[in-house]
Amino acid sequence: MEETAQYVEYTQEELIQIIMDQNQTIADLKKEVEALKHPVPKDSTNSSLPSSKDLIRRTRSQREKSGKKPGGQKGHTGQHRERNAHPDSIVMVQASHCRSCGASLSEREGTIGQIAQQVDIPAIPPLTTEYRQVIKVCACGECNYPPLPIEGYVNIGPQMGSLITYFNVEHALPYQRLSQITHDLLGFAISEGTIANKLAHMQRQAKGIIQTIKQHVLEAPWIGSDETGTRVAGKTYWEWVWQSPLASSFVIDHRRGYGVVKEHFSESYQGVICHDGWSAQNKTPAGAHQLCHAHLLRNLQYAIEKERSVWAYRVQRLLRKSQRARETIWEAGVSPKQREAIIQYYQDALDALNRLPLTQPEERRLQKRLIKHKDWIFTFMAYPDVPADNNSSERAIKAAKIKDKVSGGFRSVQGARRFAQLLAPSPNAAKAKTGHPSHFDSSLQGERGCCFLSLWLRAVPLCNMILSGVRTLLRRVWLHLVILFLTTPP
Repeated sequence: MEETAQYVEYTQEELIQIIMDQNQTIADLKKEVEALKHPVPKDSTNSSLPSSKDLIRRTRSQREKSGKKPGGQKGHTGQHRERNAHPDSIVMVQASHCRSCGASLSEREGTIGQIAQQVDIPAIPPLTTEYRQVIKVCACGECNYPPLPIEGYVNIGPQMGSLITYFNVEHALPYQRLSQITHDLLGFAISEGTIANKLAHMQRQAKGIIQTIKQHVLEAPWIGSDETGTRVAGKTYWEWVWQSPLASSFVIDHRRGYGVVKEHFSESYQGVICHDGWSAQNKTPAGAHQLCHAHLLRNLQYAIEKERSVWAYRVQRLLRKSQRARETIWEAGVSPKQREAIIQYYQDALDALNRLPLTQPEERRLQKRLIKHKDWIFTFMAYPDVPADNNSSERAIKAAKIKDKVSGGFRSVQGARRFAQLLAPSPNAAKAKTGHPSHFDSSLQGERGCCFLSLWLRAVPLCNMILSGVRTLLRRVWLHLVILFLTTPP
């Protein structure tokens, strides 16, 4: 009775307000209860978290279903290793006696039947070259003794140095394992100190080629940028990458802010930069920016799972349709005016979605982000070769995470920065289709290496940067319908 007596003196308007407040409280509590009933944790499939942070193994693919059965498709041409036209040795496999009567076949001529080749490697013995200084005394009394071409008591040659660098940088093998490999495979043990000295020597030789690589990145029409954490001397450092279709530049720094961009990259880049929206990349001056669609799609997926967001689902569909449309609008026969109309269509569709009133916190957060960076969502459509995602940067920077998994990081800042500098020629050789350990020997030899890199960078055909291929009839029909709709006057 005492609890109800306090409401007797309230007016009707006050009681109505109390009831409305209670209803709002009940509605909020119901939402919290529902969220607790069906929690949706963030993982690598619906957020920007790396797969290594997943509590359970990831089993859901981000790829859209193609409708095709797994494996080789009908009409697919099989591939096999081509035979060597000039084998190093030939072994004739022939019968000495007839399997039916037992007669000797040594005097009988035969014809070639089946042919098979086996590829193997010979044993790898270390090759030792000794340099002896010859001292000659001239008739005038001058003693002539030219310096030896190498330094040290016993030196490691360029081929061995390139192999050590390849294993340490490309495969993240620590010094102890490298020493064991040289002992087990070559019978020639190399100490960890010698390995460190050889890597330092390769770093000095690589200065010219590293500058050339950075210059090619700065001159590229588009680049991707990303950063990831790594452990250096027990502390968290950040490995940065700026990469183009032909070159990749790496830096390891204790900072994650814009100061790294100012010091190690440029504030006057004129091309398109693709990134995931980190503040340092957002501030990077560039001709245009492209936000990574892969990150946006995962974040939208989280809103769909947690809040059953219809808005997030519609934005997902719009982004995926824009990726398919870009492949079509750059086909032959599409005029620049038609291309601009289609790009504007997608921009208007996104603006319309961003004007919708939303109530859920996650979808509102994503909508606010899309509004802020609305001019960075469909930049890729205006270019035939700019990607819609930043996956190439994540692939390039993967070496830092492999290093953490294999070696637990770096012991010193000097070793970490040396790794980043020597890492630059490795993916560049892979992009040029020359991924072989010997590329370190051929490219890390001072100015000669700079010339080598410059030659193959200019030799790659520009056609590799232009998307081409045969499109389906359905996609062509869709394109013409959109063009007709956008260009027909009302």
